[in-house]
Amino acid sequence: TIVQGINIKSGKAGEKAIHIDAEATTGGVSVTAGTAGVDLTTYGKADILSQLSASVTSTTGAVTMTAATGLVMKSTGGEGTTIQSTTGKIAMSASGGSLLTMGGNLGHTMSTSTGNIGIQATGPAGTI
Repeated sequence: TIVQGINIKSGKAGEKAIHIDAEATTGGVSVTAGTAGVDLTTYGKADILSQLSASVTSTTGAVTMTAATGLVMKSTGGEGTTIQSTTGKIAMSASGGSLLTMGGNLGHTMSTSTGNIGIQATGPAGTI
């Protein structure tokens, strides 16, 4: 039950049960919400597709991505994929008997302008 606001409901089936069309050359869709935020829930797939760049930004909090069967970040061109922290550390870990793997055919570089780079291997294999 909605006490205040606008409720849009469709009884139609299919992927376009509700369709918002703003396809004019300079058209667009803007959603602004107050402190209660925006909650998107689907029982099917969710796609975000942009022919230009796309970004997810939080100005005061964290951005969390969680996936039940894997998380893939992939770049198919340009400068590749960059993971950068300007104020803290970058922590990567693999658990459950999994491997943390870096692969590629151009070699790997780890650098720091201040401090050290530490690589530690523990367990039966224990080799670097």
